[in-house]
Amino acid sequence: MNRKKVDLKSIQLNYRELDYYIKLIKPRVEGQVLERLYVPKRPAYPSGFLKNEFCLRFSATQTPQLLIRIQPGQTYFCFFSGKRLQAQLGSTQSPFFMKANSTLKGRRLESIEPLSNERAVVLQFSGGAYLVMFLFPAHPMAFLSLQTISEQTLSYELSSKNEGPSKVHLPSGKNAPKDLKLEPQRFDSLEGYFEQLQTFHLQQAIAIRLQRLQRLLKNQVTRARKKITTYQKGLDQIKHQPDFSEIGHFLEANRHHLAASRVDQDHQLVIHDEITNKIRRIPILKGVSLSKLPGAYFDRAKERQVKKKQLEQWVSEARKALKQSLFDLEQEVFNLEELEALEKRVGISHEKIDAKTEKRLKNHPGKRYLSKEGLNLFVGRNRKENQELTFKFAHGNDLWLHVRGRPSAHVIVSIPRGKSASLETLLDAAHLVLHYSKGKHWGKTEIDYTFKKNVRRIKKTNEVSYSQAKTLLVEFDSDRMNRILGS
Repeated sequence: MNRKKVDLKSIQLNYRELDYYIKLIKPRVEGQVLERLYVPKRPAYPSGFLKNEFCLRFSATQTPQLLIRIQPGQTYFCFFSGKRLQAQLGSTQSPFFMKANSTLKGRRLESIEPLSNERAVVLQFSGGAYLVMFLFPAHPMAFLSLQTISEQTLSYELSSKNEGPSKVHLPSGKNAPKDLKLEPQRFDSLEGYFEQLQTFHLQQAIAIRLQRLQRLLKNQVTRARKKITTYQKGLDQIKHQPDFSEIGHFLEANRHHLAASRVDQDHQLVIHDEITNKIRRIPILKGVSLSKLPGAYFDRAKERQVKKKQLEQWVSEARKALKQSLFDLEQEVFNLEELEALEKRVGISHEKIDAKTEKRLKNHPGKRYLSKEGLNLFVGRNRKENQELTFKFAHGNDLWLHVRGRPSAHVIVSIPRGKSASLETLLDAAHLVLHYSKGKHWGKTEIDYTFKKNVRRIKKTNEVSYSQAKTLLVEFDSDRMNRILGS
């Protein structure tokens, strides 16, 4: 990557740096009206956003903003301008965030001050509202207060731990070290600190996704090796089986002797081989008469050959998958583009969605996953979620899946305009039906699918009827399911 590697510890500010930094940004934010709080979008991360990170956006020409994170080990307070971060509509919002947004929105920021000799910041808004942040890396906290702050005590309405109303003692700074470094050149570019944070988050997002990818690949390697061992055992068993074809030909050639041959106590046919002049004992197949015994052995021979070819094919496919997974594990990734290409080859979809889709996803019922080609899959985990998902959330041209003939989870495949679902997506959705219906061990199972517009609620019941359905015959595949659950 053509970026300087940044360690978060190196960009966390000590109290002297924080004091100097706040003096620089005061003219940019004091006197501005808070437009709103929002959770910023982090598209490089799997979740799309970061826990306990939020922005304060002010109504001004250059859109000054404060980026804050109250997270142990990753606490920061940063200024930037312009709409360089966008709101993540589908993010989880804490009670503290929602309370702070509803209380502070529309108020003017009257002052921003650090607490003396402490990593703490006080934002005073019009109307006597305060947002106080303790930026201690190990135990950060934020507080919303509607009372005047004394020198020693803060009475707050709600904390970032969703506690309150209560009181907390303000740190005095008496025991703060006096020899902390201050490097003003770090802030020669006011938004350079923001750029450092952006670089760090890109690197961290890549590291998290690489870890997830490596975990998936290692699991694939383990499963491929187990498959090879299992299939090879099957081939070895076939190898040690009798030659059913030869037995069939022998019985056919001696058909005229079968009726006169005797059956021993082990339920074996005792017959004289005229070519070798020896007695042969041939097992009588259960439920097969002597006259049909040659044909039954020919059928066994065909089944043996089909099974052998199938196992050889599975061994070949498993070895190919093993080789590919080992190759992918050895790949070095230097940037986001290379990572996304590798994820796509492995079958991990890291989607980019538009604002309209994002808004729809904000309050979806049930659980959400991604198919291999990146389509959204929604699953109802109980009766209530099934009903909401099918009759309140799904669009008419979305696909709806259900186990044929028995109660099961409902799964919706969200179909964007102008697109359709591939067989791979349908199989992914069908596996979610089985997984959430506890049908992993049902063997080959019929899964019906149709457009949601063909599904009707049966009056005065929690059951549904549907029409114009097609059917998939699906047997649970743990490899596919593990990939879906990791999406």
